[in-house]
Amino acid sequence: MLDYNELDNMPSRFLKELDFNEIKFATIDAKERIVIEEKIQDNATINSDINLKIGDKIEHTVFGLGIIEEIDFEHKTYAIRFEKFDTLRNISAKIKFYKINE
Repeated sequence: MLDYNELDNMPSRFLKELDFNEIKFATIDAKERIVIEEKIQDNATINSDINLKIGDKIEHTVFGLGIIEEIDFEHKTYAIRFEKFDTLRNISAKIKFYKINE
């Protein structure tokens, strides 16, 4: 299974073309930061209460219906075969999707 975290990520060659004087960075206040951090924490455990296993049917809000074919506990990912794709998709366990009860 391909782990994108282990790939050497080279910066885009287009970064050299940017005029850094024209870039405006967004700023957030402390209250907004707390709200964002809470949402991130909520998403980190979003699927932990579903108890997914190989063979379970799930629904992803973008990719649609799929079946879990592999679970990688070390990298916390699911290999899911979605109906609209020919290949397996590795989806982080942090991504929200729903188990389909049959």
